[in-house]
Amino acid sequence: MDCRRWIKRKTEKMYPNSIRIILVGSRAKGEHRPQSDWDVVVVIPNAWRPEPGVKWPVIAEKLVAPDGNEVEIVESTPEDLDHPGRFMSDLRTWGVEL
Repeated sequence: MDCRRWIKRKTEKMYPNSIRIILVGSRAKGEHRPQSDWDVVVVIPNAWRPEPGVKWPVIAEKLVAPDGNEVEIVESTPEDLDHPGRFMSDLRTWGVEL
């Protein structure tokens, strides 16, 4: 089974109100190794927020993909996508819609 399709289907079931599901990190850039994890941002209206003082992004969910590698899901609001930090800058540059 294609891991991208599997991740998209699983994420849609976990987050039925998702607006976007975006692959980020080394797999989005095409720089991954066989053992690389899958980094995913799910955009939802009321994303979980870490407590003050906790660095964002925080992994909200972890799964294991059909290839045996970990899937790390970060929740984001649509407004977060405009954040100037490196994580969102990389997402805007390299992110791949699933």
